[in-house]
Amino acid sequence: MPSTNNIGNDKDKLNRAEWIKKNKNKIKEYNKRYYRKNKTMLLERSKAYWATDIAKENAAKRQRAKWKDPHYRWAARFYQALGKFLRRKADGKQRFHKYGTLADWVGCDKEQLFEHLLTTVPERYDFYKDYGSHLEVDHIEPIRDFDLTKAEDRVKCFHYSNLRFMPASINRGYER
Repeated sequence: MPSTNNIGNDKDKLNRAEWIKKNKNKIKEYNKRYYRKNKTMLLERSKAYWATDIAKENAAKRQRAKWKDPHYRWAARFYQALGKFLRRKADGKQRFHKYGTLADWVGCDKEQLFEHLLTTVPERYDFYKDYGSHLEVDHIEPIRDFDLTKAEDRVKCFHYSNLRFMPASINRGYER
């Protein structure tokens, strides 16, 4: 005998997904109003949760799970090397690169990479003033389009010609 309970029904799930797609802006506005109205309570609740051992345990589990994913691991290593290089350029300090030199990743030496990236800085930005706060390194062809478990895809993905500076607000899909 079929269940009369419609909760979890595939048709209901599909209708809900369609409704969410159609009302994305409405939901976004509602969530903004709710947050503004309940900001103090939400922050206190969040602070209380992150003070618990369960929260720390869950965060550690998520972190370990991410590092098991080869795609995440390669991308994280690249950004670690690139970020250290660019911070050194910005503040003049030497740093150590654990996963090979940046030249191994991008197919040119560091100075050529830096010159290339400087040519991609949008007009109203200044690398020395805006890197890290308003500017980010962006992949012209997104990382998700590559299989980072394959060496030839890593070479294409992280090649300097696939990199550029972009305002963080645009790169992350929102305006600040």
